[in-house]
Amino acid sequence: MPDAATGYIVGNFTDFTMSDEVIDLGERGLFDAPGPAWARAEELLAEIGMPMVPATDWRDAERAVENMAEAASLIAAVVNAFKWQEINAAIERLKDADLTDPAAKATALREAVKLDAIKRGLTKRTRRDFEATSVKGEVGND
Repeated sequence: MPDAATGYIVGNFTDFTMSDEVIDLGERGLFDAPGPAWARAEELLAEIGMPMVPATDWRDAERAVENMAEAASLIAAVVNAFKWQEINAAIERLKDADLTDPAAKATALREAVKLDAIKRGLTKRTRRDFEATSVKGEVGND
């Protein structure tokens, strides 16, 4: 289904992403200049070796948002699974440790509590909210 905004977009996306003008979004308030925001996004992606999508077409940028959000979700799942595996391995090492010494036993118990707390933390979910980039379906036909 096409984006309902498509037929109304006549401006140049490249020019917009280079702008240093603050954008007045009316009742939503002011949006900092798109140029610095776009540049910061480029810097963040460069830190991890990803090139930024060229700012020539808003449709490409919109697809990039969708793809990066999906990629971030998948990467988060992989990192979470790796950490879960490593924490479980650390728990197993504690179980196999020689705990005859009272001091060693006390240290192991503190570590076990800490590892359990880490595992509980890894069961939580985090959420990032993004500005809407497309409006699908019939609009304005109330």
